[in-house]
Amino acid sequence: MIHFSFRSTLFALMTLCLSAPGFAATIAVTSTDDTVAPADGKVTLREAILSINAGNDLGDADIAAQTPGVYGTGDAIHFNIVGAGVHTIAPGSPVPDITKPVLIDGYTQPGSSPNTNALNAGINAVPTIEIDLAPSTGDLHIAAGADGTTIRGLVLNSHFDEISVAANNVTIAGNFIGTDTSGTIGKRGTFGIVVQSLPDNLTVGGPAAADRRDSGGIELAARPGGD
Repeated sequence: MIHFSFRSTLFALMTLCLSAPGFAATIAVTSTDDTVAPADGKVTLREAILSINAGNDLGDADIAAQTPGVYGTGDAIHFNIVGAGVHTIAPGSPVPDITKPVLIDGYTQPGSSPNTNALNAGINAVPTIEIDLAPSTGDLHIAAGADGTTIRGLVLNSHFDEISVAANNVTIAGNFIGTDTSGTIGKRGTFGIVVQSLPDNLTVGGPAAADRRDSGGIELAARPGGD
């Protein structure tokens, strides 16, 4: 026989409410293009970042059609680009700074998969979202105000540094940084990750198999301002 009381039931309901996640919107990138063109039938990474930063769909019918949800905490950028194999995004101008907390997860792209191997067995991750930066486009910058951002499942290469961090509580895990998509060939990069303003609680990698990453020699370097 199950016994319960009003007090215990009330406590359970309060606990559920307190532990429920905050509002969140999820936007799926559907194209490797680098455009900002509302209602052109696709959503680019640039459009997705700008939308998360603004906290609305930018009046873009393509984003609105995804019914992304209520923008708030825990917003996410996923990937759903048609076609097999690696999808390379090559920005033609500086990548927008990330100014609001967001999870950018390249492993949501069909065909991608995180590492499952143990520490002594190499890395079997299959990342299929590559961001091919260039010296003129800057890096992927996680600005102050984007506390709690997570970047995972991306291949980032071809810049002097691929990610710069000025926010707190940032996690960068399961990425290939400064290499090609195989993780075996270095592609530019002096510092994989640059730390700005000495943010608190920066996590790179982690104990879980899926958090392991390949890199062309990640090095953390403190550098004030800029990207």
